[in-house]
Amino acid sequence: HFGEDTLRIMEREPERLSEVSGITDKRALEIGEEFRLQVGMRQLMEFFALHHLPADLAVRTYKLYGDSTIELLYDDPYLLMDEGLDAPFNAVDRFAIALGVAGDDPRRVEAGILFELTYNLTAGHSFLPEDKLLGATAQLLSVEPSAVAEGITRLLEADKLVRSSLAGITVIYLQALYEAEQYCCRRLLEFAESSFPEPKNLNKMIRSLAKESGITYSEEQEAAIRAAATTGVLLITGGPGTGILNGILELLGQMQLKCLLAAPTGRAAKRLTEVTGEEASTIHRLLETQIDPASGMMVFTRDAENPLKCDAVIIDEMSMVDVQLLHSLLQAIPLHKRIILVGDPDQ
Repeated sequence: HFGEDTLRIMEREPERLSEVSGITDKRALEIGEEFRLQVGMRQLMEFFALHHLPADLAVRTYKLYGDSTIELLYDDPYLLMDEGLDAPFNAVDRFAIALGVAGDDPRRVEAGILFELTYNLTAGHSFLPEDKLLGATAQLLSVEPSAVAEGITRLLEADKLVRSSLAGITVIYLQALYEAEQYCCRRLLEFAESSFPEPKNLNKMIRSLAKESGITYSEEQEAAIRAAATTGVLLITGGPGTGILNGILELLGQMQLKCLLAAPTGRAAKRLTEVTGEEASTIHRLLETQIDPASGMMVFTRDAENPLKCDAVIIDEMSMVDVQLLHSLLQAIPLHKRIILVGDPDQ
């Protein structure tokens, strides 16, 4: 119908597609929008390929920023490192330099600082001493420490970092990690302040547990089982193989309390199920993980607005739980419930 003009009309005058028999006005606009998206994404993928960036990153970036993506990237190439895109620093840095970003450009310095803090999360560090962060970033970027210090100041003013003090040392946190640690501290203290009346027949119940299991509990083990009945937060070292956990589960069951069991990994959850005979899940499954279709990010269905329905939560292998996951877990457990955390004392 349109001959050589077809592609131009699809992109610039899609309403004219309704001139073709069988295409409604609504469908014409839908075709034009889809064609525009495909053209824009193709152009971005070609742009990324030119700079040796992966095609899947182009798709994710285009979904976030649409037709303005290339313009935004010229303004700040390091936005490719934002949450949800998570491109590796080295690849983004090469891309930025190819676009003309100078070695001591404030955008590059700030990206390097954030990268150093994010990279150290993989080693379990939720903060870095400020002098170490200065030195590591200066070495990474081959810039003067003074440029890094100025970058830290800008990021602090933008609320992307937090400066704190621990044991007399000045340390720097990513904002989200600092807030997660603070929340975990406050929330655990709130749970720890909860106490529950001791059941009248608690001594008899514990003797019955020992008899049924064939285990002679030590004084310390018996104290742990007793504490499970009356305290808001209980820490148990030694692992579930000691029999304490089974005793606690049996006691809570006799008290008609609903208990949920979880662990950080599928393997640990399976082992917990085998040891206790009760169903255990991963923490992610417990929190009912879903993917947000709008952002593609992982979200938890269970949270403060939709808390877990239980009287107690037992988490095994606590040494493998990071601060952000603990933050999400504590949000989903209502106050005045019991939290029992189990872990290896050497970890």
